[in-house]
Amino acid sequence: MIEFFKAYDIRAHDKDLNEQTMDRVGQALVAYFQKNNYNSIVLGMDMRETSPMILEILKERALSGGLDITLIQGIGNKTCSTPLFNFTCSLNPEKAGIMITASHNPANYNGLKVNAPSVNAIGYLEGLNKVEELYEQNVQREVRSRGRLESAYPLDKYIQETCEQLALDRNGFRGVKIAYDCANSMSCVGKMEHFLAMIPIQ
Repeated sequence: MIEFFKAYDIRAHDKDLNEQTMDRVGQALVAYFQKNNYNSIVLGMDMRETSPMILEILKERALSGGLDITLIQGIGNKTCSTPLFNFTCSLNPEKAGIMITASHNPANYNGLKVNAPSVNAIGYLEGLNKVEELYEQNVQREVRSRGRLESAYPLDKYIQETCEQLALDRNGFRGVKIAYDCANSMSCVGKMEHFLAMIPIQ
């Protein structure tokens, strides 16, 4: 087992996820998607310094492999949290997904969380082992007619649905203490006022 192929994701120190390595990972991932007839993906990244480099490699490999991409980016927001990524995948259940993040690992780590369609996480036993085999064999993705690129940033819809599921109205936070965990992945993508403004008035 290659060290950065983990039980639930691909994750390693930045020095091990350089452009050459990530290009090879990208080739293997796109080849895996092609073999499984996953023709479109949701793609997002967190705020780590190496995330833009990884995103550009994956985006180019996917598009040149004929995959359509829904990129989670909006005006003023090029990064997203993993929950927003999974929510976007749920809005596009026919699409696979790649989230560029190392979750709560230190800031000098990065990695990939991979979903099959219908927001089914792909762990080592569910398919990352096959991606690892393609990586070891240095398999190249099949070059096809270029895929389409679109952008989406459904943060408002995510907040609205969360509030509705929790039955929160504007008085729902009275007496509630809120803990904020910035960790090493994503800081706040908007102000608390934005969140409160989305709570439906009942």
